[in-house]
Amino acid sequence: MDGEIAHVPSLPHPLQWRPETITHLRSAMNVLAILRDAWFFYSRHFLTIVRLCLPLILLESATRLALDHWLGENVLPALDLLVGLIFYPLYVGALIL
Repeated sequence: MDGEIAHVPSLPHPLQWRPETITHLRSAMNVLAILRDAWFFYSRHFLTIVRLCLPLILLESATRLALDHWLGENVLPALDLLVGLIFYPLYVGALIL
């Protein structure tokens, strides 16, 4: 080695494109596409969803308030769960229709 610099293999730059990074980009693009589609759907149908679900939400809240008023503070947590289980299929049914 008469004055020559030894060749040292260089490490790839952290931001350098590598073939394995494309899978991460594809999944990120799928997430963005899903979020874009969800925003498009909900921005177009928000009022319809509100008209379908708001009466059920108000009825569920009134039912919970009535149970709290009639049974007092010592109401079992299972009754609160039961009210939720009664109204949840109604939400789902309204959204399916």
